[in-house]
Amino acid sequence: MISPHLLRIIFLRNEDTPTMNIQLHKNARTTPAIRLELQSQPESVSDRELAEAYHLNRHTVAKWRQREGVEDASHRPQRLHATLSAAQKADGGGVA
Repeated sequence: MISPHLLRIIFLRNEDTPTMNIQLHKNARTTPAIRLELQSQPESVSDRELAEAYHLNRHTVAKWRQREGVEDASHRPQRLHATLSAAQKADGGGVA
């Protein structure tokens, strides 16, 4: 049985606290607050229990528990697989 403190997610809104612009991956099921909550759970709580409590895949829970931060990783390609033509190379790669 999952303890009640695992099921509690508290969102505090304080006017003294600046708001932050959060840009999540379009398919993200977790927010930075939920990711931090996952990371702060003791190791005695299994990934499977957290996955059930938060309605996530256990691999997602494991991923966020292992990461250092709560920000999304880049979804841009690390390397472009394209060949420039001679005209594009002379133009500086076609970048404006």
